[in-house]
Formats: sequence, C-alpha cells, structure tokens
Amino acid sequence: MAGIDLTSFDPPPDSAARHWPRPASLFRWTRSSYLLLSLFFATLLVIGIVWWPLAQANMGAIDWSRPLWAQIDWLLIGIFAVMTLLVMAGANIKTDALIVAVGFAGGLVIESWGTQTHIWTYFTLERPPLWIIPAWPIASLSIDRLYRLFNRLALPTAHRRLFTVLYWLIFPIFYALMLTFVWPTRAQSLTLSALFLCAFLILTPTDHRAA
Repeated sequence: MAGIDLTSFDPPPDSAARHWPRPASLFRWTRSSYLLLSLFFATLLVIGIVWWPLAQANMGAIDWSRPLWAQIDWLLIGIFAVMTLLVMAGANIKTDALIVAVGFAGGLVIESWGTQTHIWTYFTLERPPLWIIPAWPIASLSIDRLYRLFNRLALPTAHRRLFTVLYWLIFPIFYALMLTFVWPTRAQSLTLSALFLCAFLILTPTDHRAA
C-alpha cells in the first residue's frame, strides 16, 4: 500500500455544505435574527408570568379524557411557527426597531378602538387586553418580510399600470367590507376617526405597487 494516499478518497470537507445549506443561510438569518427570536420568547415568557391566571384557565379547559393532540389548535401553532421564521429572515435591528414601534402603537390604538366600541371583545373583557398587543409588532415584521419576498418575485416595475388597476379594485372592496363590519358603531367618534383615516390613506397612495 506504500505510495497510495488514502486521504485522496475522502470527500472534500465542504461538499456536504454545498448540497445541504445551513439553516442560517437557507432562511437568511443574521445576528439580529437571534436577538429578535430571544425577545420574542422573552415576551411570551413575560405574558405567561404576568397573565398566569389566563394560562391556568386555558389549561383547565383541557379534557384529559380525550386525546390531547385533538384539542390543540394546530393552526395557531403553525401560524406562529411561520411568523417566527419570517421575523428571523433578513432581520436588521436598526430598521426593524421602527417597525416594532409602529406595530406596538398601531396595535394599541386599533385594539382600543375595537374593544372600546365593542366591535369585538375578548373573553377577559379587557379594553384593550394588553397581552394581545405584542402580537401586532410580530405581525408587522412578518408582513414586512412577506413584502420583501413578493417584491423580489412580483412583476417588474414596467407593469405599473397593472398594480394601479389592482389597487383601485382591492382597496375600495376592503373599505366596503370594513364599513359593513363597523356599521353598528358608525355614530361613535372612534369609528368615524378610523373610517376617515382609512379613506384618507386609500385616496392618497404613494406607491400602488408597494401597497
């Protein structure tokens, strides 16, 4: 066997990496991604501690005589799993901080409007329930990631007229549905303010494609 280099039969050390990309590369994770993930789980922990009676009430509703898997809200778990991956994709703490701030502020305003006017309620009857507010910045970050993805996959800017037509088809329909939804509270100042603000934003678009 002298003169034969057995190491020549070993595969290149990085061959597996070429065929199986690491999750960080596949999902475009950055250093900020891990920070956002940590903050996300820390928020869930704080909510679980502060509103522990709610967690106990939910656990008390479990029927232990039935299979546990049949009582789990798998859709909700799936949504949160997808949102977690979206939030971590291409995270940038500098730009994401503004999105988070807007999400918190917007969520607080919208939840206050909806619960104060009884358009919707929560089983805790809080107006608004503070434990639901953190879901808004998470959703805002997820929407931002989806926008970036669709922005790369969408038609080129040359089809600007198409986006304009779609804009004026979709948003008037959205406004009509919203008007139907809030109609019972149409006389209340918070609802009138929300309707006016939405109408103003719809009628003054800055970028039909981005909208």
